[in-house]
Amino acid sequence: MLAGSKCVSIGCGNFIDPRTSLNVVQEIEEYMKNNGIEDVNELVGSVTMN
Repeated sequence: MLAGSKCVSIGCGNFIDPRTSLNVVQEIEEYMKNNGIEDVNELVGSVTMN
């Protein structure tokens, strides 16, 4: 998981939809479940090109 401008985008998204942060957390949890990832730290600093 890489941070930076994406965090700013999420923060700005909260002005449009106050649930933006909650939606992002839910989507990360769903991604982890679908990909067999148990610890969010496994995503930190990783980049995968498909």
